[in-house]
Formats: sequence, C-alpha cells, structure tokens
Amino acid sequence: MPIIRILPSHRAVRGIYEYITRKDKTSSDYIFASGCSLDHPEEDFKDMADYFQKDTNERNRTYYHVIVSFNTKNERISPEEVQKMAEELCEKTEISNYQWFAAVHYKDRPIHSHCHIIVNNVAYKDSDDKKIKAGKSFQATRDFTCRLMEKGNQICKEHGYEHSLVNPGRRANERFARAEVALMTKGEVPWKDRLRRSIQRAERKAQSVDEFCYIMQDDYGVEVKTDRKGCFLYIPEEFHKNDTRKMKPCHQRRLGELYSKESIERTIELRKEKRENARQQRENKKMHTKKREWDYER
Repeated sequence: MPIIRILPSHRAVRGIYEYITRKDKTSSDYIFASGCSLDHPEEDFKDMADYFQKDTNERNRTYYHVIVSFNTKNERISPEEVQKMAEELCEKTEISNYQWFAAVHYKDRPIHSHCHIIVNNVAYKDSDDKKIKAGKSFQATRDFTCRLMEKGNQICKEHGYEHSLVNPGRRANERFARAEVALMTKGEVPWKDRLRRSIQRAERKAQSVDEFCYIMQDDYGVEVKTDRKGCFLYIPEEFHKNDTRKMKPCHQRRLGELYSKESIERTIELRKEKRENARQQRENKKMHTKKREWDYER
C-alpha cells in the first residue's frame, strides 16, 4: 500500500505550484493535471471558488496537499509508473470530482520517486453516486484516507508491485512536518529538505558508514552521532554556532526511514555489491577475450 499524507492548506496555490514543479525535482514530462491548466492552475482554482461563492481569504482552506509515496526497498518504481498509479488513484476516488494538478519528484531522490497532488477545496462536478455535489468542499476524513489507501493498494497489485504494499502503521520513507509543508507552499526549500539532499549525496559517495559520517561533516558541515539505540542524530554546524533559531539536532525519525542508519548501511552495502558484480563481469569479459585470442593464436 502506498503511504499517503493529506495536508490542508490556507495558503496561495501559486506557492505550492512553484515548489512541486521545481526543475531540480521534476521535469515537464511528469507534471500533469485534471480540470485545470498546467501553467496557471491557481487561476482555475480561484475561478471555481468564485463561481460557487466560496470565500478564499487566508482563514479558509484553498487546497489539500496529497503526498503519495511507495515502499521502494524491494523494488524500484520508475517515475512513469508513479505517474500512472497516481493518475489512477485520482481518477478512481473522490479526487476525480475536484480540480487537481500533480508532479512526480524523482530527480533529487532517484530511489524514492513520489508524487505531490494538489487538490482544489471546491468540487467542480457531481460524483456518479451523487454523494458529492458540485461546489462541495473537500472532506479529508479518516474514512476517506482509508479508502484512498485501499484503492492505492489495489492499484499497486494491478501494476505488479506486490512488494510495494505497506500497512498504514509502518514508518514513512520520508516525514514532512507541518512547518516544512508551510515553507513548501511559499516555494521555499525547508532546511530539513536540504539536509535530506546532503545525506543522499554523501550516501552515494561513501564506501562505508564511517566514510558517510566523515563526508557529512567535511563536505556538508553536519556532524552525525549515534544514540544509545543505534539511531543517527544529525547536528548542523549552525547549532554549534548558537544559531538555533532554525537549525537544531535532527533525529533520523524526523526525516523518514530512508535516512535511518539501518537504511543507509543497507544502501551502501547494496551499492558496493553492485560495483563488485560489475567489476567481476569486466574481469570475466577480459579473461574470455584473452582466451579467444590464445585459441586463435594456436
């Protein structure tokens, strides 16, 4: 089952549009929409609210931010597949009665493609069963979230991703605090997101966990400590300079499962195995070529 988070927002739509369509996170091939334009969805959202005389001041919800991610430990899901499954999820649930636009983020986290879906708070058409009327506000109830996850589970199975099914209680691959989402809606990059990127870069360079910790300190100014339970604690150098207003020590659980010590160890080991296998294949190819040359000389 995909992991799904639904976050209401009172902020301007343009800010979140600029965040989810950032060129360092996605490309035009993986930006898609329904019921609104791809270039200026905020205008279509507002037109719909105005038509049904919905108040769009800062005290009222303007949209819902749906984040859909998958368990990618056992199999990699391409951006194309993430987009297909996200579109199906929207088409086969109550979201289909609302305007929405979405983007698949894959550039900054290649092994963890996920989708951000922005849903208008105002329905633009009636549902087939008439339970949702045009003009009705979006209802992100617990029952709705459960139905969404059940449908996501079904879609995963239909696409053959049996290993990507997770239960709702499992730890999320990534965790976004409300403060982070608030910054995203303004088009800003939260410091925790910058920390995640630094971790990913260090992880790709490192040959061991010790080297990972050294790279984090030397290249990115982040000290990595291990607590009594064997979990990582990330400490930005700004914290040591007493600039604690924004950056504080960050436990791995606040970033998500992908940034845990266990996950990083596993990723480094898998990458080492891949390199070793590739090296072995090259050696075998060389030996095979030499053998053919010897046979030819005879």
